[in-house]
Amino acid sequence: MSMLTRVLSRLVRRSLTRAMDKLGGKVVSGMADTSADAPSAGYAPKRDRYAQLLAEEEAARAAKAAARAAGPEAAHDHGHDHGHDHGHDHGR
Repeated sequence: MSMLTRVLSRLVRRSLTRAMDKLGGKVVSGMADTSADAPSAGYAPKRDRYAQLLAEEEAARAAKAAARAAGPEAAHDHGHDHGHDHGHDHGR
């Protein structure tokens, strides 16, 4: 009888382990991108985000350098047809 109980408990344990492995695998794959391609992901992967950040920083540096090269007048030139006061008279 004890041998039958041992065999049955092993079978139950193995089947429970297999079921939990399958269920856990589905839960984990639904929660996170676990593969390189992730075709079923609910969001677009950000593989090139670092390159985008570098390009944005370079564009900001280039714009700053262009504004510096144009001189202080260009940096302050924002048109005189606006209807608000900056606290200075723009030479009027």
